[in-house]
Amino acid sequence: MEKEFVSYELALALKELGFNEPCYDNYNIYGKLWGLRLNKQVKIKGACLAPTYSQAFRFFREKYKLPSWVYTSDNEKFYYGILRDTRFLIDGNKPYETYEEAEWACLIKLIEVVILAQKK
Repeated sequence: MEKEFVSYELALALKELGFNEPCYDNYNIYGKLWGLRLNKQVKIKGACLAPTYSQAFRFFREKYKLPSWVYTSDNEKFYYGILRDTRFLIDGNKPYETYEEAEWACLIKLIEVVILAQKK
Protein backbone atom coordinates (compact mmCIF):
# COMPACT_ATOMS: atom_id res chain seq x y z
CA MET A 1 0.00 0.00 0.00
CA GLU A 2 2.92 2.37 0.64
CA LYS A 3 3.63 2.69 -3.08
CA GLU A 4 0.30 4.53 -3.47
CA PHE A 5 1.65 7.50 -1.47
CA VAL A 6 4.12 10.09 -2.70
CA SER A 7 7.48 10.02 -0.96
CA TYR A 8 8.10 11.98 2.23
CA GLU A 9 10.25 14.49 0.31
CA LEU A 10 7.51 15.08 -2.25
CA ALA A 11 4.90 15.35 0.51
CA LEU A 12 6.97 18.07 2.22
CA ALA A 13 7.29 19.96 -1.07
CA LEU A 14 3.53 19.69 -1.63
CA LYS A 15 2.94 21.01 1.88
CA GLU A 16 5.08 24.06 1.06
CA LEU A 17 2.99 24.63 -2.09
CA GLY A 18 -0.23 24.61 -0.08
CA PHE A 19 -1.42 21.01 -0.17
CA ASN A 20 -3.80 20.52 2.76
CA GLU A 21 -6.41 17.95 1.73
CA PRO A 22 -7.66 15.05 3.85
CA CYS A 23 -5.40 12.03 3.40
CA TYR A 24 -5.47 8.41 4.46
CA ASP A 25 -2.12 8.69 6.17
CA ASN A 26 0.57 11.03 7.47
CA TYR A 27 4.35 10.97 7.55
CA ASN A 28 6.00 11.32 10.94
CA ILE A 29 9.08 13.51 11.48
CA TYR A 30 11.30 10.60 10.43
CA GLY A 31 9.60 10.24 7.05
CA LYS A 32 7.73 7.05 7.94
CA LEU A 33 4.03 6.45 7.32
CA TRP A 34 2.01 6.20 10.52
CA GLY A 35 -0.49 3.69 9.21
CA LEU A 36 -3.86 4.75 7.79
CA ARG A 37 -4.94 7.57 10.07
CA LEU A 38 -7.85 8.73 7.93
CA ASN A 39 -8.34 12.53 7.86
CA LYS A 40 -6.17 13.15 10.91
CA GLN A 41 -3.89 16.02 10.06
CA VAL A 42 -0.81 16.34 12.22
CA LYS A 43 0.44 19.63 13.65
CA ILE A 44 3.93 18.39 14.54
CA LYS A 45 6.86 20.18 12.88
CA GLY A 46 8.44 17.92 10.26
CA ALA A 47 5.36 15.72 10.03
CA CYS A 48 3.07 16.09 7.05
CA LEU A 49 0.15 14.64 5.17
CA ALA A 50 0.84 11.68 2.89
CA PRO A 51 -1.12 12.25 -0.31
CA THR A 52 -1.57 9.56 -2.91
CA TYR A 53 -0.23 10.16 -6.40
CA SER A 54 -3.80 10.72 -7.55
CA GLN A 55 -4.32 13.45 -4.93
CA ALA A 56 -1.03 15.12 -5.85
CA PHE A 57 -1.87 15.29 -9.56
CA ARG A 58 -5.39 16.55 -8.77
CA PHE A 59 -3.86 19.26 -6.55
CA PHE A 60 -1.75 20.56 -9.46
CA ARG A 61 -4.71 20.41 -11.86
CA GLU A 62 -7.08 22.24 -9.55
CA LYS A 63 -4.88 24.74 -7.71
CA TYR A 64 -2.31 25.56 -10.38
CA LYS A 65 -4.21 24.63 -13.58
CA LEU A 66 -1.44 22.22 -14.61
CA PRO A 67 -2.93 19.05 -16.09
CA SER A 68 -0.40 16.30 -16.69
CA TRP A 69 -0.21 12.73 -17.92
CA VAL A 70 2.12 9.79 -18.40
CA TYR A 71 2.19 7.99 -21.72
CA THR A 72 4.11 5.34 -23.59
CA SER A 73 5.47 5.34 -27.11
CA ASP A 74 6.43 2.86 -29.79
CA ASN A 75 9.73 2.15 -28.07
CA GLU A 76 7.84 0.96 -24.96
CA LYS A 77 9.39 3.65 -22.78
CA PHE A 78 7.35 6.06 -20.65
CA TYR A 79 7.21 9.85 -20.85
CA TYR A 80 5.20 12.64 -19.25
CA GLY A 81 3.53 15.80 -20.46
CA ILE A 82 2.33 18.91 -18.64
CA LEU A 83 0.01 21.48 -20.13
CA ARG A 84 0.50 25.07 -18.96
CA ASP A 85 -1.85 27.92 -19.81
CA THR A 86 -3.98 25.45 -21.84
CA ARG A 87 -1.61 25.71 -24.80
CA PHE A 88 2.03 25.33 -23.78
CA LEU A 89 3.25 21.77 -23.41
CA ILE A 90 6.06 21.01 -20.99
CA ASP A 91 7.21 17.63 -22.23
CA GLY A 92 9.36 15.20 -20.34
CA ASN A 93 11.35 14.05 -23.36
CA LYS A 94 13.57 11.78 -21.30
CA PRO A 95 12.42 8.14 -21.54
CA TYR A 96 11.70 6.19 -18.35
CA GLU A 97 11.68 2.43 -17.98
CA THR A 98 8.51 2.28 -15.87
CA TYR A 99 5.27 4.19 -15.56
CA GLU A 100 6.06 4.89 -11.90
CA GLU A 101 9.44 6.48 -12.74
CA ALA A 102 7.77 8.79 -15.28
CA GLU A 103 5.01 9.62 -12.78
CA TRP A 104 7.57 10.56 -10.11
CA ALA A 105 9.56 12.68 -12.59
CA CYS A 106 6.36 14.43 -13.65
CA LEU A 107 5.59 15.39 -10.04
CA ILE A 108 9.13 16.71 -9.60
CA LYS A 109 8.70 18.83 -12.74
CA LEU A 110 5.30 20.11 -11.57
CA ILE A 111 6.86 21.22 -8.28
CA GLU A 112 9.70 22.95 -10.15
CA VAL A 113 7.27 24.74 -12.48
CA VAL A 114 5.22 26.09 -9.57
CA ILE A 115 8.27 27.16 -7.56
CA LEU A 116 9.71 29.01 -10.60
CA ALA A 117 6.35 30.71 -11.23
CA GLN A 118 6.18 31.83 -7.59
CA LYS A 119 9.64 33.39 -7.78
CA LYS A 120 8.61 35.66 -10.69
